[in-house]
Amino acid sequence: MRITQIRNATIIVEYAGKRFLIDPMLGPKGSFPPYPFAGNWKWNPVVDLPMDISQILSGIDAVIATHYHFDHLDSTAFKVIPKDMKIFVKDNNNRKLFIRKGFTDVEILGDETYFSDIKLTKTPAKHGKYPLLIYVGAACGVVVELNPKSWTKQSLKNVRQSKKKVCQA
Repeated sequence: MRITQIRNATIIVEYAGKRFLIDPMLGPKGSFPPYPFAGNWKWNPVVDLPMDISQILSGIDAVIATHYHFDHLDSTAFKVIPKDMKIFVKDNNNRKLFIRKGFTDVEILGDETYFSDIKLTKTPAKHGKYPLLIYVGAACGVVVELNPKSWTKQSLKNVRQSKKKVCQA
């Protein structure tokens, strides 16, 4: 598995021959006001993207949105991600949001959701603590693993190649 942190919660996970973009916050540095109750009064994001958006989106097979807040999913992401991209979301409210934005392949993550040879498992998550939790609401985590029901020589080879790669941060 290879993990590349883009910024904040935005990462690219490469595993078993697939590339997932998680929580794409792709807007320009300083395009959002400070987060209330976070104790940080800097405009967000606080850093520039480390590469061009086209490089970030290059080869992405699917997007995973753990929840909808502008620090995890912003208006730029809605504009630049291809509308036919596979999108995984935490619940029906987020699914409806993506559909309203014109996306055509949106799926709600479940206990076991399959994407090619990969099993995605939604997990509970808390997005902060009181009092911030009141304002930010629920989120989810995702476990990414090889689907044992679909093991093939090629999928096992992809996993072995993924294990050889070093995680980036």
